[in-house]
Amino acid sequence: MQTGPIGRLALIGRLGSDGEAFSASWLRHSGHPDSVLAHLAVIWEQTFARDTEALTARLLADNWNNLDPDTTTTAEHAVGGVGVTDDQLSAPVQQNLGDGWKKLAGHEVAHGTWLYLLDTRRGEVSAYEAVWHFEWQGYACIPLADLATPAAQANLPSMQTCGPLRQWAAEDQIVRHIPALAGFPPHLLHLALAVLGEGRTAVIHAETRESGTVWLPGGGHLIRVLASVDHGSGTAILPRPLSGPNLAAPPAVLVSAFQVADACQGLKELLEDLMAFHAGLQVMAQVGHDAADNVAEWWAQDTIGSRASGDCVAAARRILTGIDDGDPAVLDALPPIPIDTDDTTRSNGTLVEIYEERVQFGLVYPRPWDELSAFQRDRLLDALVVGFESRFHDAVATQCRLVIGPA
Repeated sequence: MQTGPIGRLALIGRLGSDGEAFSASWLRHSGHPDSVLAHLAVIWEQTFARDTEALTARLLADNWNNLDPDTTTTAEHAVGGVGVTDDQLSAPVQQNLGDGWKKLAGHEVAHGTWLYLLDTRRGEVSAYEAVWHFEWQGYACIPLADLATPAAQANLPSMQTCGPLRQWAAEDQIVRHIPALAGFPPHLLHLALAVLGEGRTAVIHAETRESGTVWLPGGGHLIRVLASVDHGSGTAILPRPLSGPNLAAPPAVLVSAFQVADACQGLKELLEDLMAFHAGLQVMAQVGHDAADNVAEWWAQDTIGSRASGDCVAAARRILTGIDDGDPAVLDALPPIPIDTDDTTRSNGTLVEIYEERVQFGLVYPRPWDELSAFQRDRLLDALVVGFESRFHDAVATQCRLVIGPA
């Protein structure tokens, strides 16, 4: 297996359960993520049968000259399926991420050194780089199972950051980086930030070891970016073009994770209510759709079917042509939706019965008809009518084709 570029030493080891403490051994060669992550995934899968604990324990037992899953035991200091150990390096490291790498400076660590930490509980590997101000900059937290796929092995992306973009947090990793947001899905975070921003972009202050970064929401993820943060005014100027179309664009509103969590909590019930009502609209639209099929079947029996007189095939052809051409004489002769489309009060018994029957089975918005607002009743009726009208002409055309038969 080919190795990546040879560079300065790297560290590889275990992340503690607190997410801060770590133990790590030294890795002399090919310490760049392009090599280490690819090799780790294969070693984890092939040599240790996806046993993250066993892999981590073996890595910590020695310092390493290189990692390579193709290593055989014939070479000196070789560990089959893992790599070659190195007894000339310093003692393993035990520190906290928050302490940075200052205590290691002057040994084997310098700006650009990489640190890889395995989380044995989650089966993940996190990559960090030694950056200025003696901090460990986190770049990614990736499940080993994802790295072990053939596609990932064939096209492993570089871990280098792109300008001000510092970190990507997928939906299942958001809570890991921002624990205060536990229990709130991304769509609720978007809504909370929209409310907190009051018409402006709102960003979350990133409580990381690298100062001046904020979390910017994306579609189902968060991106941590470098920004000009002003805690006094509660704003953050984002790098262009994230900051807006021109230099006159107002800065983003800076909020804390706890502010977002409070907003989410307040909006959660409202959003759940809106989503339940939206689901109810979809159900009523399907009711209209089904009603269109039923009305078309009954219409066909009386017009071109068994209860009709005359040349039914000729009538079916005439009606089908009229539907295709949008002929008003044909379309206006078709039956209307069998419900009062102007009345949403309880006196419209058919509509109320349709709705409350589905409430009983938990299919629509779980409130009695009388407790709905006028706006909600209108929207439910509209959904039913649109469902009917969007289907009815096609349903009639289907009945006509059944009578006409194969061409």
